[in-house]
Parts: sequence; C-alpha cells; structure tokens
Amino acid sequence: MAIDSETARLFLAAHKAGVRLGRVLMLGRQNILMRPSETRALFDEYGIKPDPRMLAPEGYSKPPFAEPFFESLGATSCESMDVSPYEGATLVHDLNEPLPAEQAEKFDLVFDGGTLEHVFNFPQALQNAMQLIKLGGWYAGFTCGNNWFGHGFYQFSPEVYYRALSRANGFSKCAVFVVPEGLGLKWYLAEDPARLRTRTNLINGLRTPLLVLARKTGPTPAQLKLQQSDYVPFWEENAPVLNTGKYRPETAPVLSLKARLYAALPGLTRRLATLEARPWCPEYTVRKKKVFVPVPRSNLASVIANLPDTV
Repeated sequence: MAIDSETARLFLAAHKAGVRLGRVLMLGRQNILMRPSETRALFDEYGIKPDPRMLAPEGYSKPPFAEPFFESLGATSCESMDVSPYEGATLVHDLNEPLPAEQAEKFDLVFDGGTLEHVFNFPQALQNAMQLIKLGGWYAGFTCGNNWFGHGFYQFSPEVYYRALSRANGFSKCAVFVVPEGLGLKWYLAEDPARLRTRTNLINGLRTPLLVLARKTGPTPAQLKLQQSDYVPFWEENAPVLNTGKYRPETAPVLSLKARLYAALPGLTRRLATLEARPWCPEYTVRKKKVFVPVPRSNLASVIANLPDTV
C-alpha cells in the first residue's frame, strides 16, 4: 500500500503530539498517494512545510516514494525493508523469517503501510516489526480491517494489535483507530476488548482500514503468545460457556419464542437468525460509542498525546 491522506494525518497528528521520528524503517518501500494540492492543504492544517519533492506536478500520476514525507516530519534517516530489492529497499529480508540479531532495536519508528497482511507468517512478521523498534520508539501501521477480501492473506481486528502491542510484550501505549472510507469519512478509536470485556464486532459496507500507533518501552519476548481476551475469564473461572461475542442480553420471552420457532420451522428460522448479523443490528455498527469512540480529526493530536496505558 502507501501513505494516503488519513495515514498522513496520523503522522502529522502524532508529530503535533510530540512523537519524534528519528531513524525510520518502512516495511516495504512505501509511496505517497496524495495529490500536491491535497498535500499542501493537509500540511497547512498542521502548520508544517512539506518537502518540495511531494509537490511535483507528476506526484499523483507517478507517486513518489515516501522518504520526503518522513523527512518533512523530522526523520533523520528513512530506510525500507522488503523481501526483494525490486523497489530499491535498503534492507532485504523475508519477514516470514526471524530477524538477524544485529538488526534488533535499531529504529525509532517502524511503519507497516500495508505490508504485513501480505506475509503468510504474520505472527513472525509482527514480532520482527516489534523487535526492530528501539526502547522509547514507536510502531505505526495502516492495515486491512473490514471489506478487504482478497487483498492479501489476511484482514485484521483491533484485538490482535491490542494483544500483541501490550504491556506484556513491551508496549506501554497502544491505539487502534478505525477509519471507514467514504464521503462522510470519520475517525473512531476502537476500545481495547480486554477493557470492555466484549468483542469489537463490526459489520459494514465500506472498506475499513485500521490505523495503529503504539510506543515501545520494554523488550520484545522471544515468542509472541497471544490469547483472545474475551475467552480468558471463562478459562480462569472454568466456565463451560460458548461465547458468541454478543453483549445485548435476550429476555426470557424472546428466547422462548426462538426455541418454538426453531422447533417448528428450523430451516426458515436459521435464515431469519442471520438477519441479526447485519450492519443495522446495534451489536455490529460503528455507532456503538462504547466500542468505537468518535474522534474529531481536529482532536486527533490530543488523543494521541493522552493515550492510556496498555492492558
């Protein structure tokens, strides 16, 4: 993928919030997918002057690589890692495989701009990214949430990033933003499922990327061992419960009616039951403010500056 306007906004807001880039590593050499006029407007919004290389007339028809973008935000160097040198990556490494030891903790910021969903051994690739970051450095990512079917090997939920970029794995801050594409583009902060004690379910009809930002303050373990948070309480209590992720309780009359319908018309009711898993159902909408907290773009820097500690 590449740096689009909202990924750029994440970095500009992080810069305003005090995140310093230093030595940057891109996973895959990223392009900039913003027209010069879009670049000017966005940088003006944050009071920063963009590198002139981002404003060339051919900047959209022939997207430039992203080094000028990061240098505009104070990066002291900008490198890239890929499985092949075909786009001029400065480091050639297959992220399916463990990193050479000498590359650990070399970078102040590691950016996945849409690479890790194309790596089959995703746990190893994510661990590599985490190991590359210095103590005090940052992980940033733009990755597939909903409706990216067929784009790569995977689509992701906020849960995997909250569990990986957690205190147990050396990260003290983590935020996963959900930004559905479309005319009414809005930002939401997806709450950590472990704090909510419920799943961050979402069904919608828009391509929905996740924008991730997390700070590293401790060592990365030799192996990531993650568990989905909503199952843990049941295991701890030894409770034989099938958790569907629902948080809306059903009344006794509703449960009784469902039981009678299933007994009398099992084929029909099975189809009717699927109507519950639709965008209009309260459990699956981005409008659940308990789960998806609206973030006005003008407040994004403040939200980043005041990220809560990870679970």
